[in-house]
Amino acid sequence: MHGWTLDLDRIRNWGCTGVTAPAQTGAYELPPGINGDRDRRELLASAFVSLYSAVGSAQAMPRQDDPERNAVHQMVVSSAALAASEAESYLTLVSAGLEAPASVHLRSLAETVRRLVICRESPELALELYRTAETEWLRIVARWNLPNVPRPHEGDQNMREVERTPEFRKAKADVQASYHVLDDLEWAMWSKRTHGDIYALVDVSQKLSARGGDVHAAINGEMPVGRFVNAHVMRAIGLCLLALGSIVEEFEIQVGSLFADFSERYEAMQNRDQESGALTVADMPLP
Repeated sequence: MHGWTLDLDRIRNWGCTGVTAPAQTGAYELPPGINGDRDRRELLASAFVSLYSAVGSAQAMPRQDDPERNAVHQMVVSSAALAASEAESYLTLVSAGLEAPASVHLRSLAETVRRLVICRESPELALELYRTAETEWLRIVARWNLPNVPRPHEGDQNMREVERTPEFRKAKADVQASYHVLDDLEWAMWSKRTHGDIYALVDVSQKLSARGGDVHAAINGEMPVGRFVNAHVMRAIGLCLLALGSIVEEFEIQVGSLFADFSERYEAMQNRDQESGALTVADMPLP
């Protein structure tokens, strides 16, 4: 490995716009399972499929010479790509009744979309985040002590360190207040299962103690049956629409009446839920 070198220029100037990419192909079908209302699952699928398509379309945009605008573009495209993937992962799991383990994908979707919006609204932070790629890679390969690779620069911050700065924390709070992307309770609770947190152990133990004949449903479902899943699918739809609207606006992608149709369907569902009280959480058990 002594002749191995790291292409730092490629890492410093990462991104996927300004390329000639093949025409988009493929189709999507709803994943197996009937958990959650079908019209909600169909709208979520339509939203993230359109988000995938928008990512592909954005690649045709030329690279920007201005460092901040280039950083915004690369952060928006890559974040939108991850958001589409996380939304699809969430729908695949939740459709099959795997509501509890699916929640971490909902958290990841929310965090990614929040970062996407922050980058659009604060280009200077987008540039800081963009430039952390080199620091991150140098820290990773430093463990191997390769002779042809420079050591990390003292004082350079990685992505998580930038996101802990006062400037980023303020931007995060502003976006949360404006778009209601991810509150503190959701951030904390949506990752309990994947971390094997004591709360997750207690929660699954209580569900097993009160279960019926279906052990799978007791372990993987959320109570009340049918309401938590629909409420969370609605959250996922809103997040996907925020990401889709952001990338469409940033790259001036022509989507006709598609986004307006999604928004109208989403609003109609919200109004229906408000009138019927179908997703009222007042009597739902506390997490």
